[in-house]
Amino acid sequence: METNTIKGKEVIAYKRINRNMRCLDINCGDFKFEIGKTYKTDKAELYTYGFHAFINPLSAIEYRMPTFSRYFKVKLSGEITECNGFDTELAATEITILEEINIKDLSKITEWWKSENVIDLLNFSDGFARVQRGDTLYNFIDKNGKLLLNEWLEWVCDFFEGFAKVQREDKLYNFIDTQGKIISNEWFEFVHCFEYGFADVERTNGECAKIDKNGNIVVRK
Repeated sequence: METNTIKGKEVIAYKRINRNMRCLDINCGDFKFEIGKTYKTDKAELYTYGFHAFINPLSAIEYRMPTFSRYFKVKLSGEITECNGFDTELAATEITILEEINIKDLSKITEWWKSENVIDLLNFSDGFARVQRGDTLYNFIDKNGKLLLNEWLEWVCDFFEGFAKVQREDKLYNFIDTQGKIISNEWFEFVHCFEYGFADVERTNGECAKIDKNGNIVVRK
């Protein structure tokens, strides 16, 4: 099994804890968890050491018998170890217990997960991660799982300098900001990422230009 270690990230995940709020993770110490508190251990090794949780809530439900468990939304941080495969279980050196989720609400979250394909929840940029729907359309979610855009798009790129490249069904491009707002009234044949407050674009008439962060064309080439 190939694993990957990430530092400097914070990940929202779901964790099963027994009814006495005792830590059930392997070899990370005897903790009694409380909501709102952060706990630390010295290392994170997937399946063998550290605080474990799932970014897919379905896995948290299936992992043990729900009758004897309580479920919590948690934040993993510090050093995080992931599997470079399809398993969404993570191990971390730090965990914060955010809130308890009853089984009915967790099941609702699970239904969303079953219908969406999360591209990479460890790769948040400006607070958002890309998600792909079953019909290949794209959107963003924040770290609480809330969708950014009201409509799903043909393609989206990670945020950079506060803006993300997006493409609609007719293959034309634009940018959105972190509020989900399209910044330009004009859609372009192609766009490059923002750099120092400006982005190079190719207009549908073949003209090359630069736009500012308000979507205004400031230089024609």
